[in-house]
Amino acid sequence: MILLKSFYFASSSSEDNFFDLSKEGRMTCFNSYYPFRILSRKSFSCIDCDTPITILYGGNGSGKTTALNIIAEKLHLTRIALYNRTQFLEQYLSLCSYKTDNQYPKKGTIITSDDVFNYMLNVRAVNQDVDFNRKKLFDEYNKVIVKPRRELLHVNFEDEKSVKTFDKNMAIINNSKSGFVKKTMKNNVREHSNGESALRYFMEKIEQNALYLLDEPENSLSAKNQILLAKYIEDSAWACDCQFIIATHSPFLLAMKRSKIYDLDDDPVSIKKWTELESIKCYRDFFKEHEQDK
Repeated sequence: MILLKSFYFASSSSEDNFFDLSKEGRMTCFNSYYPFRILSRKSFSCIDCDTPITILYGGNGSGKTTALNIIAEKLHLTRIALYNRTQFLEQYLSLCSYKTDNQYPKKGTIITSDDVFNYMLNVRAVNQDVDFNRKKLFDEYNKVIVKPRRELLHVNFEDEKSVKTFDKNMAIINNSKSGFVKKTMKNNVREHSNGESALRYFMEKIEQNALYLLDEPENSLSAKNQILLAKYIEDSAWACDCQFIIATHSPFLLAMKRSKIYDLDDDPVSIKKWTELESIKCYRDFFKEHEQDK
């Protein structure tokens, strides 16, 4: 489903009017007027979303992340990571516009690399706590299992502490060391690598009938997990009525079927097939050069 039909960035002429006519635009004390003069320098004035998956391709500094943030701020999409809003952002946003259909999504989110990285750090912190608690349980098991069975089975049912000790002793007696730890630590989250955690983050965040802006989602993902993410995005777009605008240079994401790709390395910005992109040509030439290597 196409939720956002088109988005129009500030045109060169409207930016010129800002600098010529506004008080802020005529000031010369600022080092930067970001996001002015970023997208217009390559005549990038509009994104037409005639497919559920639109891709912004380009190298560092090409403006693809800037474009995503402008769209997110104009549409008031939810975000987790803080965005460094400049004092000229509101003036720029006032020059932008967009078109939607009658089912404009109530749900819309921008997901950045910082969001994924922070999630992975949180998982790592929990895992470290899990490791600490696991070691404590191992030590406890080793101390208890060598005690005489009669001592372990002694219990005073009128004493709550004695009952709890008895229950734990029974758990140790009736399980192996690893079995005891697994049953005691029901929230053992060490099940995923960093890359698997990053992939799981996207799978948890992406819901039906929503607009998602993804900023280089391939970061922290292996080639295999990038392929899995691409498949998940395709399924979400075509089966769950989601729409995606993605900034990426991952060949696996660029190759997603029926996606529309804007090449921000071109001047002016152009629409290309993924096989025509410069990085894909570099990959192809590299593998061809080394296909006979042993």
